[in-house]
Amino acid sequence: MKDNQIVTFNAFDLLQVAMIAERIHCVKRTLNVNSVKCDLSQTEFELDYIGAMGEYAISKYFSSPINYEIHPGGDNGIDICINGFACQIKTAARNYKKSYLYFNDMDCFCAPVAIYAKVISPIKVELVGCISRKTFIENHIVKDFGYGERLAMPEGELTDLSVLLNERTASP
Repeated sequence: MKDNQIVTFNAFDLLQVAMIAERIHCVKRTLNVNSVKCDLSQTEFELDYIGAMGEYAISKYFSSPINYEIHPGGDNGIDICINGFACQIKTAARNYKKSYLYFNDMDCFCAPVAIYAKVISPIKVELVGCISRKTFIENHIVKDFGYGERLAMPEGELTDLSVLLNERTASP
């Protein structure tokens, strides 16, 4: 059983998250780029803020810098490198009893490793786990969350984040 970590933000962290989200939001707005929304009740800025919370929490937990590059056509999926692992961070804002790391299609899973985080309060992010692209391809399920089929992995099937602390001897 994995032991999910909770990252709690202080006032400085929240300011950093807001600045990261605003920077991303401004560039996307300037370039007229909109997110592929699954929850139409969330604004573009809310989506950017949620993503920034997850990225900042992972960065804080692993003491690794976030990739802050913003690309008009989307990035290469690498949000952070942790001990030699190039990782893509996916963050959920809803705290369902059973949640899933999911991608709209396999092309959206760009990095060798995905990390899943959940915002559980305005100042707390749960670091749920990680999975390699290879393992995801081999074991994902197809699930319809009410807005079309997605490729998904139940959070309980994810690997503990401690694997990323090891040298490249192990793979998530």
